[in-house]
Amino acid sequence: DVALLAAGPPVTCNGATDRWFEVEGPQGRGFLPGCLLAPPASPDAAYALVAPHASLPTYDPAAPRSAPPSGAAAGFVAVPLLVEDDAAVGVRARDERTLDVELEQPTPYFTDLTSFATLFPVRRDVIEAFEARGEPDLWFRPENIVANGPYLLDEWKFRYEITMKRNPAYWGHDALRIHRIVWMEIAQHNATLQLYRAGDLDYLGDNTDIPYEHLGWLSGKRDLRRSEYLSTVYYELNTRKPPLDDARVRWALNLAIDKRQLVEKITRVGKPATHYVPDITGSGYAEQAAEDRERGADPFSSPEVFHDPARARALLAEAGYEVGREGDELRAKGFPPLEVLYNTGEGHTQVAVAIQDMWKRHLGISVTLRNEEWRVMLNNLRDGNFQVIRLAWYADYNHPQTWLGTFLSYSPNNRSGWADAEFDEAVRRAAAIADPRESIRVYRAAERRALDGMCRIPLYFEEKPTLVKPWVRGFIPNARNTQLVKWLWIDPDWQHRPAGAPPPALELPPPGRLGGGSAPP
Repeated sequence: DVALLAAGPPVTCNGATDRWFEVEGPQGRGFLPGCLLAPPASPDAAYALVAPHASLPTYDPAAPRSAPPSGAAAGFVAVPLLVEDDAAVGVRARDERTLDVELEQPTPYFTDLTSFATLFPVRRDVIEAFEARGEPDLWFRPENIVANGPYLLDEWKFRYEITMKRNPAYWGHDALRIHRIVWMEIAQHNATLQLYRAGDLDYLGDNTDIPYEHLGWLSGKRDLRRSEYLSTVYYELNTRKPPLDDARVRWALNLAIDKRQLVEKITRVGKPATHYVPDITGSGYAEQAAEDRERGADPFSSPEVFHDPARARALLAEAGYEVGREGDELRAKGFPPLEVLYNTGEGHTQVAVAIQDMWKRHLGISVTLRNEEWRVMLNNLRDGNFQVIRLAWYADYNHPQTWLGTFLSYSPNNRSGWADAEFDEAVRRAAAIADPRESIRVYRAAERRALDGMCRIPLYFEEKPTLVKPWVRGFIPNARNTQLVKWLWIDPDWQHRPAGAPPPALELPPPGRLGGGSAPP
């Protein structure tokens, strides 16, 4: 029993809020903006549909009973385009601009999912045409790709530069103030910073990291923008083999890390993490976390979760690895060497070296470090060829499920080998609870269960610093670290216009409407 609303939950992008959904009981109707595809879609173009079934790697629409209700989070897997039984899919194209999606259970973050890459539309006929020619990788070349966004791919110089131009068919074309975008791909972050300081870059993009050692002198500069980020950095532990198959050992490693020192001395940004879900997470999680702290009932603020080398050594001793002094150093007797694997990056190395020192100094453990190119490291992660591996999880949507779902025993993102039936059941139950407050309470209890298992050592919640030239207007720091260029503009009179002033000729339209005026020449 859900009342019909004039508009569903707001969708926020880059600080601008719009409403895209109405609610009719358990069903959600998505009203797509009036956009046109370029080149125009053929009259008989069909929609490639997806089905929400996280419980199965594949889904057979001809045998819907093979996909039992699981209570798992809404996920999406590809299904054949043509099916006789629409109910088997739960997704229906009402017309060329309206999509009906029926969900198995309450999914408060569904509107957030619609802005995730899973639901970005692609032209099936274009892709299949290139596949039929034996050239499946050419459909996304600049001369071939079909896009319905505000900008089109104009030129792509592999591993160097991507140029984009305004999409003349975009429904909000006249409101686009940036006519041309050049994205530069630079592997070395120090080189990126040098180009920015030389005036060759206007903005360091979403995926660019400012080297830690520069954040000190940049602090207080006008160009530096910072925002809390829906991201958790952690070390995943392979629990399948000794000594990491013992939770006491895993907890000892966690307690021996001074996370406050990591943040204050090494990364210089972020917050120490004693758990997995960032406290700023939406859907009621942030409010429940604050309420728990006020009542003194926060399970992630109790003393036993903080840096405690003495307790760490005691846990190692309980696990059979007595820590004693040999000369001037501590040594954990019988404890085998550990290897930390991380993807190549200056900042990752600095963090790994600091943790290596803490484990050696507090526990007497010998630790080796190994860095690999990202794809090579992922292959080793997939194959289980690691002991400790550096990872991070960035929110796919603003809800605790995006983090806790990765701990499920059947999740492809759980590479630790840790499995806990009570945790799986708690997450399943939380996802099925219609009352948002009660659902969040169950999620937090499940999170504490995962923390007790300690298959991942939470290190810190990320904070995203970036650099933006003062003439770039419309930039709004946000927890998703997403900046849509359609909202940005270059102010030639930036020195005389106060920060935060609206564009002189064209103001941002109200939600759901397009303002008048035209873009500058």
